[in-house]
Amino acid sequence: MAISRRTSGWPQVALTRAAGAALAIAGVMVLVFALKHAVPGDPVDAMLGEQATAADREALSRCLGLDQSLMAQAATFAKHLFDGSLGHSCRDPRHTVSQLLRQAFPYTMALALASLALALSLALPLGLLAAWRPGTWIDAGASGFAILGLAVPSLWMGPMLLRWFYVDLKWLPGPADPADTLAALVLPALTLGVHLAALL
Repeated sequence: MAISRRTSGWPQVALTRAAGAALAIAGVMVLVFALKHAVPGDPVDAMLGEQATAADREALSRCLGLDQSLMAQAATFAKHLFDGSLGHSCRDPRHTVSQLLRQAFPYTMALALASLALALSLALPLGLLAAWRPGTWIDAGASGFAILGLAVPSLWMGPMLLRWFYVDLKWLPGPADPADTLAALVLPALTLGVHLAALL
């Protein structure tokens, strides 16, 4: 009897959970939309800079839908979210944002895995050696690497690596070269991997 009562109430439980999930999704949508509009400053100025012409600002504002009312922007936001397109790119209107994300995903995953592999190959041996010889020059060197890796920002390290290995020495490919080779991963993976190795 207890089993039949539990099984007979499953549609109500499913509906309750579905309604709760729908409310949670709606709440997240409202929160994201509100936070997007609560950020101070003009997004058009942030994207184009102060030197942009009035025509460029108007075109980008129209593309982003900022010339519409707040309710119209919210409706467009929800529509693009539910149809999976996430809207169209203002730089390349032929493609949706989700298409551009799918195109970039393999390169992003390759860079993430290469950075993680580099970080682990640096951090694990240095950490083990420092623990094996505490108080020695090995420990001091590993600690110095960690401090230096945390102190040097990636925003500075990336251009410096490009300057040395791409512009001056011409050993590795840079931004203008094809991105589908292993050599193209070296400089970006170094930029991200050294900082992650220092953290680890």
